[in-house]
Amino acid sequence: MNTYDPLRQYLSNLPSSQSQVDLSFSDIEEIIRTPLPPSARNHRPWWGNERSSNMHTQCKAWIEAGWEVETVDLQGETVRFRRVRQDS
Repeated sequence: MNTYDPLRQYLSNLPSSQSQVDLSFSDIEEIIRTPLPPSARNHRPWWGNERSSNMHTQCKAWIEAGWEVETVDLQGETVRFRRVRQDS
């Protein structure tokens, strides 16, 4: 199990009618049960929506769940995920 699997599961379990969700960094830490790395708070690219064979584990979690990061507020420590795929 990877650190971000609980986030993938959380996003996957949101109602299909929900097209976006705003989470604080502390919300995400509660979901994954561990602190986010310092780079998540200091570097916008950590929240990038990579689509490559060697994507980072955090990105893989939301992409596989059918979501992507729409906006990140590093100062306010919030992230908005936007649904990009409906699971059947």
